Amino acid sequence: MRLLLDTHTLLWFLSADPRLGTRARGLMEAPENAVLISIVSLWEIALKSRLGKLRISLDAVLNEIVRADFERLSLKETHLRTLAALPVVAAHRDPFDLHLIAQARTEDLTFLSNDPRLRNYPVRFEPCAAPSSA
Repeated sequence: MRLLLDTHTLLWFLSADPRLGTRARGLMEAPENAVLISIVSLWEIALKSRLGKLRISLDAVLNEIVRADFERLSLKETHLRTLAALPVVAAHRDPFDLHLIAQARTEDLTFLSNDPRLRNYPVRFEPCAAPSSA
């Protein structure tokens, strides 16, 4: 399986956050699966770190991506064409999410995210969160 991580999924993995479910972690750690990290997520992390919304350095993230043997996915013209053709989903306009969805769709990737709004797009979606304890 080829997986594209949403930005928060990557951050949860790198910080061993308990919100990341065991199924998602297992998919990410399975040697037969390829895990891709988009340049779009790295761009989002760089911007949010710069603004003080995240307390992680881009260099630390880049080092951990290499250590985990994750692949990087650049932004291509074909991704932008897919982005332009995505349906408009009410109340969802996050440009980072839209780029990631377009990449997952174009590259035929399974998208790991905890954002339920992203299920409304034409992409294979796998929830990444741990089940809530009730």
